[in-house]
Amino acid sequence: MAAAVAGGASESATFDFIDMTLLYGGDGPDDPSVQVEYLAPGGSASVWSSSLGAKIVVADWSVDGLELCLSYPPETIGPSQTNTLVMCEQTAIIAERVLDSARGDIFRLSERSEAPVELTPEVRSLEDVTKLLDGR
Repeated sequence: MAAAVAGGASESATFDFIDMTLLYGGDGPDDPSVQVEYLAPGGSASVWSSSLGAKIVVADWSVDGLELCLSYPPETIGPSQTNTLVMCEQTAIIAERVLDSARGDIFRLSERSEAPVELTPEVRSLEDVTKLLDGR
């Protein structure tokens, strides 16, 4: 999947992310966080991140040119947040950070409000996530 959006792909390549469960590594070697996202075809996203604690955050996704944007309502971020938080990233950069992916909502993130287990920095594949869920 990463090859589909890297290296000057067209705008339509963005949609290779839709109806996918994506596992991301951190933002560089000093960031040990990991994140699992599901981007639903209808425009909603479910985000499970090692930096968000025990909750799964719901956001809305949109495409702005060659960027994928996630809009987080204030109530999903925390009590001090009063405005919608919009985070945009170029799809080529997203593709570089994707460690693993699978078609569909394989962990049923869109049906959950709490994380089933804590994601750890050792997670490097969706199989690793499955092992965490199975308690292995």
